[in-house]
Amino acid sequence: MLRIHGRGLRVGVVLRDPATASRVIEAARSHGFRPFWALSPEELPLDVEVVLHDGSYPAQRSIASLELRGGEDPEEALLRALSLYASRRPGGLEVAVDPGIRTGAVFVKGGFLLCSGVFSGPGELLDAIRSVSRAVGEEPRAIYVGMTSAPPPLELVEELKRAFPRARIEMVPEGPMRDLRVPEDLKGDELDAYFIYLRAVTWGAQTEP
Repeated sequence: MLRIHGRGLRVGVVLRDPATASRVIEAARSHGFRPFWALSPEELPLDVEVVLHDGSYPAQRSIASLELRGGEDPEEALLRALSLYASRRPGGLEVAVDPGIRTGAVFVKGGFLLCSGVFSGPGELLDAIRSVSRAVGEEPRAIYVGMTSAPPPLELVEELKRAFPRARIEMVPEGPMRDLRVPEDLKGDELDAYFIYLRAVTWGAQTEP
């Protein structure tokens, strides 16, 4: 199951349908966003950082905004909104994976944590990567796979190569990193996956041929 990391992002919800607005606001709060519902753009507070709307919001360069698709799942819309906000920074979608009986994964764009999850096998992991890719509109440019002293997860690496042939697959030594600030809500396998991401972007990794 994927967890979206809103991390206090102020989201304006400009939706005229109360039922749709209620679903979006409830989902936003459950994932750590700070939503504000308004019937018109003029009612939004000045600290709004991204806006979800039904077509009634004029495009502004200073505020990221996106229109909800008909019947779109609120969580997918929130993930799209978070990706749009992260697009202000350079860099595409990256995935870090902590393989094992329970496989942890984090999804990062432009250095900004979008979502994370723990999966029971390669099939669930691949489905999650595809789901996130659809939501944010791009496939991962890099997938970092943790490597321990145990036999490396070669089967998983091969499955990732087949599923995402345009992604760069890299093997990364596992282990914690000291004196670093990490998201407080990451624990266990998700936190291990985040350390793999940090190691990959900080110290480099071994690219799989």
